[in-house]
Amino acid sequence: MPPNGWRCCQRRRANATPARRAYRHQALFTRFLLLVEQHFLEHWSLERYASRLGLSTPRLNRLVRAESGRSALELVHERLTREACRRLVYVAAPAANLAAELGFEDLAYFSRFFKRRTGMSPHRYRQQHSATH
Repeated sequence: MPPNGWRCCQRRRANATPARRAYRHQALFTRFLLLVEQHFLEHWSLERYASRLGLSTPRLNRLVRAESGRSALELVHERLTREACRRLVYVAAPAANLAAELGFEDLAYFSRFFKRRTGMSPHRYRQQHSATH
């Protein structure tokens, strides 16, 4: 027989209204986004984000997908890509320096990551967007 605390917890979960559940999910999702904003340059693993939120990694992915339609990793990569784009346009440092600042130890890996996300190399992106700014 499960301990009394377990039954109490199960009852609370069962009695939670859909509105309360939606609020809790939205609050967890917001906390996830804040953690991403604070730590995306450190390349935290999804396990670390989930652990910080008191969730399993699959539960974090379900929550993020329900709230945004995308996976948790996709949102982390989106934020990293957005920052890379911003720095390529507004910071005149070489791409190798920017890659290191963004937490990439290998310029070639950064270039592949960036091209996969944007469809163009960091050099080409900088050329194309520097002319417009």
